[in-house]
Amino acid sequence: MNRELRPRVLLLVLNTVIAAALAGCGEDEPFIAAPPPPLDTLDLSLEVSSTSVLISEMVTARILVAGGDARSELASAVISWGWVEEYTYLFDDVGRTELDLQFLRIGEQEVRVRIQRNGEERLLSRPVTVRGGESDGSLEMIRVAAGDFLRGDTESAFSFQQPQRRIHVSEFALARTEMTNAALARAINWAAGLGRVERALNAPFLQWMPVPAGELQTILDLSKTNLAWNGSGVSVVPGRETYPVVGVRWYGMAAVCNWLSEMEGLEPCYTFTPSDPLHRYLVTCDLSRNGYRLPTEAEWEKAARGGLMLPAGVNDSPERNYPWGDEDLYFPIDDDLDDSSPTTLDLHGSLRANVAAPLHASRPLQRFLFGGTLPVGSFPNGRGPYGHDDLMGNVAEWCHDWFAPGYYGSSPDVDPTGPATVYPSLDDFKVLRGDSWFGTYIPQWDAFSVEEGGSKRRWAEYHYDASFVGFRVARSLPSP
Repeated sequence: MNRELRPRVLLLVLNTVIAAALAGCGEDEPFIAAPPPPLDTLDLSLEVSSTSVLISEMVTARILVAGGDARSELASAVISWGWVEEYTYLFDDVGRTELDLQFLRIGEQEVRVRIQRNGEERLLSRPVTVRGGESDGSLEMIRVAAGDFLRGDTESAFSFQQPQRRIHVSEFALARTEMTNAALARAINWAAGLGRVERALNAPFLQWMPVPAGELQTILDLSKTNLAWNGSGVSVVPGRETYPVVGVRWYGMAAVCNWLSEMEGLEPCYTFTPSDPLHRYLVTCDLSRNGYRLPTEAEWEKAARGGLMLPAGVNDSPERNYPWGDEDLYFPIDDDLDDSSPTTLDLHGSLRANVAAPLHASRPLQRFLFGGTLPVGSFPNGRGPYGHDDLMGNVAEWCHDWFAPGYYGSSPDVDPTGPATVYPSLDDFKVLRGDSWFGTYIPQWDAFSVEEGGSKRRWAEYHYDASFVGFRVARSLPSP
């Protein structure tokens, strides 16, 4: 064949083949797509954006396909995701190859993925180390400048949070975190070394004698704490050093505050005076002294909501719902890919606080989110306007004040310290503030709270102790 004609012949043959192929793809004979490759032929892997993560951080997990696009390659596959110990897989979704998630436990965990298509199954997993807060801020005192703040909530349906008033609070300092087991153990062991602390003979209580030859008083219930008595002092359960203190009674905290003050050469604030046989001691606090004490209810609320003036200027949110602002406590995850019926799941935890999950009909996890206390400072996204951690969540915190429902309407405008109660009855309550891992109420003592965040008031009997009640310390500061 003539060399000049050869390319033309080849081009004609090629065009004929292409035309025939296109003719075979008419309406009567539709094009049939090739079936997806078998799962066992795909080089799949699982990537997690961080394999060492703080419990309050959100991470992204994604499925990768070597040499291809996972979303395209697995478009028809049913993909099941899981990362919570109690559930093998939380939910299934078609073609979801990427997910934002948060872990609910500290320690070694893993992300689990199951991929199913045409009777085949592939399993992928990736280990993740989940950390808690690692800094003990029990005695790291943050200054709160003198000034006014808005206390209470006029919109509340509950009269004991009304009326909202402008209150002036003098300068004070409040610990960055709740009191930890390690810090409490140091104070108890210091006092035990001086012969001030002993274990009860027939009960798991630590006791001390407020005055010589006086009546023994309970500090805490060991069975509700992470502490153990070793005969001469206490030791902390290993790994629980930076967890918040629980199980301490209000009177016991007053003793601990005095011991911490003495250890640092400060003036103890609390005085114990023998009282009638029923109440044993009258406890008074000299707020003019520079030692450690519990914050007043007004001080606690100012730290949580911010004064009208903050260090950086005007407080843009003086009526904030939460210490971090007005943003929601939970973060949602969209569980619908095509947006035909958008829904969200908020069962994956909270980025800002260790609180109990509210019950909801569509929630698989009808239980506490984290199931107990977490190390202090595990939620930096939940810090208050002055830099305090865990004002909302982890443990509810004792305050200085006695509780009275109508006190907000009659209290002083300057440095209120709660109603005066000289001889409290067994029905009298001390103020508690902030949510806990256990929830928004204390059912044993009907210590009710409502959903107003930083403005909510709670209370419990002064001799009460629980696994979800703790405290943080405050100090008065001299006027400039």
